[in-house]
Amino acid sequence: MNRKEIIRGILITFFFNFAVPLGVYEVLSGRISDVTALAIATTIPLVENLWLFLRHRRVDAFGLFMLFGFMIAICAALVSGDQKMLLVRESFVSVALGLLCLGSIFIGRPLVFYFSKRFAVGNDPEAQREYDRNWQYAYFRNTMYRMTLVWGVVCLVEAVVRTSFVYALTVEGFLAVSPFITAGFFGGAAVWNVAAARRLRTEMGKIKGKRQMA
Repeated sequence: MNRKEIIRGILITFFFNFAVPLGVYEVLSGRISDVTALAIATTIPLVENLWLFLRHRRVDAFGLFMLFGFMIAICAALVSGDQKMLLVRESFVSVALGLLCLGSIFIGRPLVFYFSKRFAVGNDPEAQREYDRNWQYAYFRNTMYRMTLVWGVVCLVEAVVRTSFVYALTVEGFLAVSPFITAGFFGGAAVWNVAAARRLRTEMGKIKGKRQMA
């Protein structure tokens, strides 16, 4: 799979699992109740996952995570109709992802392994098998664990900071700074992740090359 196909896969995944649901929610929230708007928004990742399952007989881990995050937001809205509570709905997603990342380190393969597999090789069966074979290398495993740990910590810290700003500022004030919070934490983590992935590809190339020469 070439770089254009990888980028296209990433954009499609984020479009259907993040941009479209949030866009639908924002459009509907002013016309119907917030809970109903969230309920409708959650059906979009679900529909995409059903389509993937019927076509490829597999479930997309990223899509399921986004669906899980929206379900948490619905529960939060049901518990409280407070405007502040609705503003921290994104923090529930961050907390869920952070806990899933940290928990996956101790149970089976880390979450970043599945996310990176989804974005790096897409639906190519042979590429997926080749990616899975990388798990035999200690350097690859350690990098996956380290990436997952970093993302877990970043998500939890971002949720704490975001929630603190929600209750420290007015609604208007929070909406003004919210994009900078997200960009600061997740943008920084993404830049680090890209650099780490580049190092991983380089080192894995050297490791595999030495094994073939042995």
